[in-house]
Amino acid sequence: MVKIQQKKDIIKKYKKWGKLRNFYNIDNVPVGVATKLMTGWPNVDPTSAQNLSPTMKEMVRIAKQYNGKLHGYVVPVESGRDDARISFEGFYIKADPRTAKKISNDTRPDEFDEIKTNYWRFWWD
Repeated sequence: MVKIQQKKDIIKKYKKWGKLRNFYNIDNVPVGVATKLMTGWPNVDPTSAQNLSPTMKEMVRIAKQYNGKLHGYVVPVESGRDDARISFEGFYIKADPRTAKKISNDTRPDEFDEIKTNYWRFWWD
């Protein structure tokens, strides 16, 4: 049996808050790192979605297209939880207001805000 390793080592520097052993948030994850994580369980499953969000693959595509970054969370395999995984729950993009609002209308995030001029946050619960 092949043991699949969770790629926590490449995302530790993006840890935002939380306990490293059970659950923690990640923030400002570059598209290149996000792409490396999309290998399926227990890493990012490209076909999964955060509730009604676009798929992980689509979130990474949008972030890449608009020079953005991703945010999400890690449930380490070592926690023993059945839901161990790395997942994205949103992204940041650089775009003018018209473009950002179009993406918001197309993707329907639970939260959508301009966190600084022409830099937008999209989040799904």
